[in-house]
Amino acid sequence: DKKFASQYKGRELITPIQDAEFSVRTTMCLMNAGFKYLEEIVDVPDSRLLKYKNIGRKSVREIREKLKEYKQLKETE
Repeated sequence: DKKFASQYKGRELITPIQDAEFSVRTTMCLMNAGFKYLEEIVDVPDSRLLKYKNIGRKSVREIREKLKEYKQLKETE
């Protein structure tokens, strides 16, 4: 967490995965893969996400859609 916190130092919003309103399956897959915050998956390529257990194309699509929504929300603030 310290490494992550220093990487995103100065950003006001750091969103926990469980607060991002993913489906239960996607939330659990991301958490089991070791992700805690939405910002951690922003730059992860789809090909890497697909390598995690139980994350398929549908989950990746859901993740990318949620990241687009999140980005739009942050830009309007």
